[in-house]
Amino acid sequence: MCHSEGVEETRLKNRPAMSTPMMAPSASRVRKPRWPIKPPPVTMYSSPLPGSRPRLAGGRSAGSLGFAALFAYIAGSSFTLQEVYGASPQTYSLLFALNSVGMVTTGQLNGKLLLGRFPSHRILGAGLAVLATACTALVVLATLTHVGLPWIASALFFTACPVGMILPTSTALSLQRAPHAAGSASALLGTAQFLMGALAPALTGLGDQGTALPMALSVLTFALAATVCFLALCRPWRPTSDPLAQ
Repeated sequence: MCHSEGVEETRLKNRPAMSTPMMAPSASRVRKPRWPIKPPPVTMYSSPLPGSRPRLAGGRSAGSLGFAALFAYIAGSSFTLQEVYGASPQTYSLLFALNSVGMVTTGQLNGKLLLGRFPSHRILGAGLAVLATACTALVVLATLTHVGLPWIASALFFTACPVGMILPTSTALSLQRAPHAAGSASALLGTAQFLMGALAPALTGLGDQGTALPMALSVLTFALAATVCFLALCRPWRPTSDPLAQ
């Protein structure tokens, strides 16, 4: 019995050690990534959507000129309502607040009720049509001498409200038309908007300051220019895919 135990112990001592089942790969076989890793080139209009370049320019132009129409109203309404139509500072503040609430409300209704149910280019076109109609009515009212403050304030209210549809819709369309360069598209859109916004007060200050006509003509000019750019570049009557519905 003792002899067999000694033989077994000797056999276990002389047995070769088993190798590890999983060996680490050698350093020479590890592939190192090439450095620097160059990303694929991305251009401003690298979008798979057909006709993205003119539609991108049309949405950006319509949004920028609509933004300029809003700034023309802001720049000229204070002097016009208080000096020409005799509104007190408190009355002007209430009217301005009412117009701001109307614009914000229109933007909320646009995002929650209209977008997704109707094509986005039709919503933008409807907003531009309402803006151009309200600005035309404002010019007509400004030429009439017997028109009082309530009529001018009503025209300004319908001038401010459609901006709540135009600005967010045109911004979303511009960014969706350039999905691979949304940052560049946003930068160009913001630059164009504030350049047009800086030009609007200068145009509002031209002409006879004794009437509301300079402000009304400035707002109408930007509204018509936005509508023309939208129709000429976006061409909403042509069938196309809606980027905001995807």
